[in-house]
Amino acid sequence: MEASAAKLHDKVHLDELVLAWTSNQNSSFDDNVLHASEEILEELQPHSKLKSLTIRGYRGARAPSWLQMETLASLETLRLENCGRWEDVSFIRQLLHLRSLYLKGIPAMKQTTRELFGRPIENKFFQGLKELVLEGMDLLDELSSLGNLPCLRILQISGMPAVKILGLEFYGFTYQGNHFPCLEELKFSNMSEWEEWTWTGDSELFPCLLVLKIEDCPKLKMLPPLPPSLTTLELWQNGLVELPGLWNKINGSSSNVIASLSKLYVSECPNLRMLDQGLLFHDLPNIESIEIHECQELLRLPVKRFKEFTSLRNLSIKNCPMLMSDELLLPPSIEKLTLLDCGNLSEAVPRCLLNLPSISSWK
Repeated sequence: MEASAAKLHDKVHLDELVLAWTSNQNSSFDDNVLHASEEILEELQPHSKLKSLTIRGYRGARAPSWLQMETLASLETLRLENCGRWEDVSFIRQLLHLRSLYLKGIPAMKQTTRELFGRPIENKFFQGLKELVLEGMDLLDELSSLGNLPCLRILQISGMPAVKILGLEFYGFTYQGNHFPCLEELKFSNMSEWEEWTWTGDSELFPCLLVLKIEDCPKLKMLPPLPPSLTTLELWQNGLVELPGLWNKINGSSSNVIASLSKLYVSECPNLRMLDQGLLFHDLPNIESIEIHECQELLRLPVKRFKEFTSLRNLSIKNCPMLMSDELLLPPSIEKLTLLDCGNLSEAVPRCLLNLPSISSWK
């Protein structure tokens, strides 16, 4: 009665609505509690011009009848968070004008991403979706068809313990053969069982990608070739054995593709031993920051090539005790230099300081 009395459907100037249930581990989840939650949510129907809706901590097992295109025709942002008993989220396909979609902490969800996002020839849904966050889907064991989303710019995937392989289905099937044609930011985190990321040798993946972050994926060994558009690469607590190269080198192309990378951060990757091939073997005219930390087995870096990175301002190498090198050549652009517990590499610092007129900090 109180929910109905709120008359949310009459509040026509409301742009954003957050409906949150307080988490209480000691509370019961009997049928009466669940049914009450569903009744309350049903009565909290907003007006049809609402732009942003968040439902957080909902204890019911089904969506309200008003969560559909006919009643939320203007909805652009939808967040469903910690709705632990929600099994069916297929209703989101009806929301044709969504720009941002967040599905977090829905462990009972039964739909696959193929069922939600499908092939474009079958799919008129999500044509304007720009941001997608998927987190905490315990039953989801594959990620398919996400490359079909034509306008997607940000994709974040986290906490998928059942996912072991990211196969070719991940890229989807498109008319022009472009996979993730507009994607600019891609992040994976907390993927404890993810072992393999497959790709085809003739694919130019993620043609507009600017930022790639992979965190806490301890079993992942290899990455696909990176697009020249990439400006930031951050790798933390991964099982990688090497860094990937760029498209043109992998495919054997002789074209002079200019790498855009400006920031490289690698930390706590215990299987990395050599970094003098792959990404750091490319010409990186725009690289400004390189940080290599806590890679205990790392033996080699392309230290003689660092001098060719003429935009490099920050170089930080810490806690890589196995590094072996008797020479370190740096460009005069260096402003900050940190070499701590990095084998015999730190012995070269006194000599290279003479050629660093812009340096303001070093350890």
